[in-house]
Amino acid sequence: MPSEVIIPGFVVIAVLLVVSIYAVTVLTGTISALADALRAHSENMAKLYNKVEIVDARVNAYDNNTGTLDLTLLVKNEGEDPVYLMDKCDLIVEYSTTGSGVVARRLMYGAEWFVEYVLIAGNYSVIFPERRLIGSGEVGVIHAVFTASNIDLNKPFKVIFVSHYGTRGSKWVLYSA
Repeated sequence: MPSEVIIPGFVVIAVLLVVSIYAVTVLTGTISALADALRAHSENMAKLYNKVEIVDARVNAYDNNTGTLDLTLLVKNEGEDPVYLMDKCDLIVEYSTTGSGVVARRLMYGAEWFVEYVLIAGNYSVIFPERRLIGSGEVGVIHAVFTASNIDLNKPFKVIFVSHYGTRGSKWVLYSA
């Protein structure tokens, strides 16, 4: 008689155990998928609120012999978060060549471009190595010196700055000698 109660009771307990393990697995998978979706949504929202704009770009000098272009950019951080991982940021120059081609060059941080200083308010500025970030509402003064082989300076060229958040600003530059 005890086997008539024990065996069905054991089967019911085993079925409940399997069902609960399955339910926990499904619940864990659902929570993990929701966490991934929330993380992706958060990153997308950060991109919306972290904006950069190139407010000015000018050519300081161009050396015809070496093809070296000296450029200054003013990049304004219009986002809420500071731009500080400069080695993760990109500075890209797109220009037309004299041979009617188009070149897009990604410049190397530290070798071909760097942030000289940050304009904080009015005429007050801080050299970049002192603070190492461009805060919200501040303007970073970027200096770029690079070789632009066969650049056609009669045509405008485009400068693009991409922050480490993935937001970008661009500006067309026209060289006037």
